[in-house]
Amino acid sequence: LFPLFGTPYGMTMQWFTAKDGTPCVAPPWSSLVALDMSTGSILWQTPLLDKVSEHVKPGHQFTLGGAITTAGGITFIAATPDKKLRAFETRSGKLLWQYDLPATGNATPMSYQVNGEQYLVVAAGGSDLLQSQRSDNLIAFKLDLPASNNDN
Repeated sequence: LFPLFGTPYGMTMQWFTAKDGTPCVAPPWSSLVALDMSTGSILWQTPLLDKVSEHVKPGHQFTLGGAITTAGGITFIAATPDKKLRAFETRSGKLLWQYDLPATGNATPMSYQVNGEQYLVVAAGGSDLLQSQRSDNLIAFKLDLPASNNDN
């Protein structure tokens, strides 16, 4: 039971899985989807979690966290239980890069600037909810992006 602090209520969850631990629906179990905000139509989508990996505990094939899109046209997400931070080309959905984190990054990455240089930071802390390895890592990357991008 997960208490709902400040209330007399609680919440409980149960994973509906097959005997091998996979969800009772066909993969992909999670996708990154780009929408045209003017029309609501899907521009592209790419699976984030479409197979069981050694890092995924049975019954935990879903993502927990969000994505961030930079003005330079890159979308970053680290919400998967396979401990990867991924970078996608925002216009096409093409995977550009991925990095193995020390624990799951179940948080939305953050971008910031210092002295004109752009950085990306992600908390790789693991998750009690997903029963994944816990960590206290904050990992920052300096982004090598064009100085200006007038296309966005």
